Amino acid sequence: MTKMMRAARLHQVGQPFQVDTIPVPEVRPTDVLVEVKAAGVVPNLHNVVTNYPKWFPFLPLPTLPAIYGLDSAGIVSQVGSQVRSGIKPGDRAAFVAAITRLSAERRRDGAYAWGITEDAADPGLMLEWFQVESWAEHLRQHRRVSKADADVQEQVRSFHQGLRPPVVRHLIGIHDRDAR
Repeated sequence: MTKMMRAARLHQVGQPFQVDTIPVPEVRPTDVLVEVKAAGVVPNLHNVVTNYPKWFPFLPLPTLPAIYGLDSAGIVSQVGSQVRSGIKPGDRAAFVAAITRLSAERRRDGAYAWGITEDAADPGLMLEWFQVESWAEHLRQHRRVSKADADVQEQVRSFHQGLRPPVVRHLIGIHDRDAR
């Protein structure tokens, strides 16, 4: 018997989402199946979907009906056979949720950009990055860590697997004026 799930899908541009019952996707070797408990939807999604063909003619919209959402939170229910063995059901989604909470902390402390990326050649190896105006600003961040911020950072570190601590690198931007 096919396992089913509910999903809010867009069937037609300009129309409201519909909650449909659809089959749960089959997990391929490189997939991680997450039972999503919550996801954000861009507030101006109607505008984005309507204007997407004009803004990005080289990137077609997903075939409708489509599921839209971002910043998902949920529970890993199945891991594909080729996914790095360090990811266990339950870990990945919880880690992403925990590290995403650092975004507010980083921005409050002066970061103007923040994100997490994953190594395509080594799934499960993730990198948090953020940008601040200057090295001096970054050093000030170290002095502004509250107890709540330290707790979030410790929660993120608790997911680290390995004998050595996570690698921290500081990359400094090179500007054209520096090359002259």
